[in-house]
Amino acid sequence: MIGRLRGIVAETAEEDALIDVAGVGYVVRCGSRTLSRLPEIGGEAVLHVETQWGEQTGMKLYGFLSREERRAFVLLQSIQGVGPKAALAVLDVLPPAELAAAAAREDKAAIARAQGVGPKLAQRIATELKDKPITDGPVAAFHAQIGPARAPSVSGEAVVIHVETQWTEQAGMTLYGFLGRDERRAFLALKTIQGVGPKAALAVLDVLPPAELAGAVARGDQAAVSRANGVGPKLALRIVTELKDKPITDGPVAAFHASALPGREPAKPSATGEAV
Repeated sequence: MIGRLRGIVAETAEEDALIDVAGVGYVVRCGSRTLSRLPEIGGEAVLHVETQWGEQTGMKLYGFLSREERRAFVLLQSIQGVGPKAALAVLDVLPPAELAAAAAREDKAAIARAQGVGPKLAQRIATELKDKPITDGPVAAFHAQIGPARAPSVSGEAVVIHVETQWTEQAGMTLYGFLGRDERRAFLALKTIQGVGPKAALAVLDVLPPAELAGAVARGDQAAVSRANGVGPKLALRIVTELKDKPITDGPVAAFHASALPGREPAKPSATGEAV
């Protein structure tokens, strides 16, 4: 799933823009308001992207100049009768803060100004958006969720994410990210077990990091594994049983998982930490 693009504006059309990212061109559908605010051809743009997949249409990217616009686009589509085209049309006439204000006062007339949005659909939008967060701004402060917002990281801070890419006909391409190779390896090992999909594998790693998972497997602790959301006792027992012969980590807790050939000593790490 693509969530953000930073690249050069190569072309623009009535409904989309071609963004060149390191030589790869992405066709991104945008509302007329977003297209009018893009830099000139050759300028750099940052687009917040919503990726959608359809069996007939394949993958489509929808681009926005702010996270609030993308959030509003997603929320609008959660309403019955509102597809991508209608959601973009609403945001063309009402930016997120104005949409939040219109929803707060149930101003269906303002929403009905959007192309292809009739009075009944406009009323439904105003009613259903009333209790949903649209923006982080003061106009929509009444929408704020309980609890402090998470502080953003330092701008430009670099992180390394180990990624597992998966593809299905229904969902298209999905990327799963991990902060360590051990986490990615454990994720893959878990998914080889019948009944464990990506969601369950992530749930297990939420409660048991790889080294702890290896320890639980070593002692046959199905209770520890079943603490994961959606993992029952039977599945936990299967995980504990089947992971016993699979490498989870390179650490000492999982040394018994080493996959060395019979009669061959495990590879010793070099000074740089690489196996030789």
